[in-house]
Amino acid sequence: MLALLAAPASAQETPLTLEQCRSLTLRQNAEIRSSDLSVVEAEATARAARTKYSPEISAGATALTAATSFVKIGSHGGNLPVFDGSTRTALTASLPSGSTAMARHGYVGFLTAAQPLYAGGRITNGNRLASLGIEVARENGLIARRDALALTEEKYWRVVDLSEKQQTLEAYDALLKALEAQARDAVDAGLATRNDLLKVTVQRKKVDVDRMRLQSGIRLSARDLRRHIGLMEGDTISLADTLATPSDPTLLKETGEAGLARRPEMRQLERAVRAERLQTALKRGEMLPTASIGALALRYEFSGLPPVSNVAVLGSVTIPISARREVAQGIAAQRAREQIAENRVDSSRHLIALEIEKRWDDLHVAWRAAEVADAAIDQSELNLREERDRYAAGLSTLSDLLEAEVLLHQAHDQRIDARRDYWLARAAYLRAIGRDDGASREGK
Repeated sequence: MLALLAAPASAQETPLTLEQCRSLTLRQNAEIRSSDLSVVEAEATARAARTKYSPEISAGATALTAATSFVKIGSHGGNLPVFDGSTRTALTASLPSGSTAMARHGYVGFLTAAQPLYAGGRITNGNRLASLGIEVARENGLIARRDALALTEEKYWRVVDLSEKQQTLEAYDALLKALEAQARDAVDAGLATRNDLLKVTVQRKKVDVDRMRLQSGIRLSARDLRRHIGLMEGDTISLADTLATPSDPTLLKETGEAGLARRPEMRQLERAVRAERLQTALKRGEMLPTASIGALALRYEFSGLPPVSNVAVLGSVTIPISARREVAQGIAAQRAREQIAENRVDSSRHLIALEIEKRWDDLHVAWRAAEVADAAIDQSELNLREERDRYAAGLSTLSDLLEAEVLLHQAHDQRIDARRDYWLARAAYLRAIGRDDGASREGK
């Protein structure tokens, strides 16, 4: 277990394994939460697109008051004959002139329902495009998870790397402290010069500087890891895993085609081609007729007139004429975009195949470098034992012994770097071939 910086706050924390940090990332990482919201947005867009299959229903009402009446009825005055039954008499009746105004105030209310019968395929293709948007959003969510987990692993091993270097530095400082005491005794006995003592003292001061750098790196790396996995702000973190001995990666090697088939980027590029084809179909639909049927319920009432209610059945067919030339050019442009998307798929397939090959080469080199680092530790330890024996026998100087201890410390640091590089290279290769099965953490 690595309890970084030995702060009281970190002492209360349960040491986190890499797998636990990955789980925290999936639950709390901001980028992953944003990708989940993108899926919700795409699903809502698809539901909205499906409503185009249903009738469009609308209702409205209008009230008005006119400056003058819409309907005016007038009569001329004059003398009219008087009839007795069917016989006209000699009498006349005087009728005065007059007029009547109506329909100055009123309202109109309506309810319409229109069902599209044919829209040039635009409704169907629009729904297909919306469904494709859900697939794209979900795939982007998988990519966001993969990338966030990759960063978690990288940040985790960065903290482990620095903390293990701090441990080797403390062990190295303990050796230097003992060597410094030996050097003082040797100077007092006349067996060594003050220059030899000064070399050890300067080396210990260098250790102090390296310790400050490591503590700063650990503090910043711990804060970065905590932020990434969604923990509260803090300068320390307690981790459980260590950099294990690398294992032979030969069994992981796969063909490029197998890796290509699993890569989400390739699936997204293929979806991009499908999306451009649907956009072309939508554009082509603008040149085709549209047809719909519907019904209209109407009621109006004006002052001075009885209210009227009525129902009508509607049917419409629209044929675009003047816009056909513009749409034809738009279709040509959209077909060019289709070709661009298809070319991007071919180009990306080649680039991803190269990436897989490079990641494998990096992993193989890292595996060999880890073997060399292990051998360098054995050689440095043997060299230090021999130098100690020669120094005890008076056959070598204190400077030679100091150099042997420096070389061993450097070998330990290089092995830590080599193991970190190996596990990161292994994780990168697994991601390149579309795998994330925890294989990069076996044996820890």
